[in-house]
Amino acid sequence: MKTSMLNWNTLLTLVILAALAGCQGNPPEEAEVHHDEHGASAGEETVVRLEAHKVFHAGIRIDSVRRKSLPVPLTLPGRVTYNERSRAHVTARVSGRVDSVWAWENDPVAGGEPLLALYSQEYQSMQFELLQAARRMDRSREPGTDDGSARSIYESARRKLTVVGASEEDVARLERTGVPELYFLIRAPFSGTILGSDVRVGSFVRNGDDLFDIADLSLLWVLADVYEKDLPLVREEMPATVSVSAYPDRFTGRITSVYRILDEKTRTVKLRLEVANRDGRLKPEMFCSVDIQTAVGSKTIKVPE
Repeated sequence: MKTSMLNWNTLLTLVILAALAGCQGNPPEEAEVHHDEHGASAGEETVVRLEAHKVFHAGIRIDSVRRKSLPVPLTLPGRVTYNERSRAHVTARVSGRVDSVWAWENDPVAGGEPLLALYSQEYQSMQFELLQAARRMDRSREPGTDDGSARSIYESARRKLTVVGASEEDVARLERTGVPELYFLIRAPFSGTILGSDVRVGSFVRNGDDLFDIADLSLLWVLADVYEKDLPLVREEMPATVSVSAYPDRFTGRITSVYRILDEKTRTVKLRLEVANRDGRLKPEMFCSVDIQTAVGSKTIKVPE
């Protein structure tokens, strides 16, 4: 019984050894078959053919060679500020006492809208001067009179009123009615927002005193800082996007000016952008990020990475 079990064990061992020997001999045969299927004889061109699923798993992608510039994204720190082309200080052009005020800080105003009424004897004297000049010019037209200076005196008196801020309608009404206006109305030069005002009813103002600070906030400037090494990448009229922490969406704009001076402390140059702000969400003095898609060099032959 023991002898029979020993013989079976010996036979099983021999079978396992034979199987292992057969496995060790398979790779050369497989390599040879692989060579027969995909290889070629010596001296001939070798062509490698891959099935679709092998191309997919190998991560191989086919694309066209293109002639183009290399886009380089730039993200610059910036700050929202006022459009100085649409900002003005409204000053008194005649002296007088403030009788009424209709606009205060943060109020929106329309162009030509009255901001305050000023009781001014100086303005009334200008109106009387125009009426006298108009009557003198009318007399000079009568037969037998020749006063060549009457016309120039009339034009001078009329110009004084328009220079201090009287509209053409105000002057025409004065000439039509012959009655001087009691108050001088100071109007908004354009549509915008009152940024600040220190005038109060009853206060006396002199010629040249500041009355209102007004700005149009529908188009703002953004000042961004670009380092010296990135200056060749930016130019005027390039599009850009502006993002602020208050809102998830971006605001579109364009570069309108590359400053001609370098800040010696930060080693940066200012870029000025114009950004539309019709909904009023951008506020001056907000910090922001400016993203610019630049292009390096001329168009050359390139393939995707």
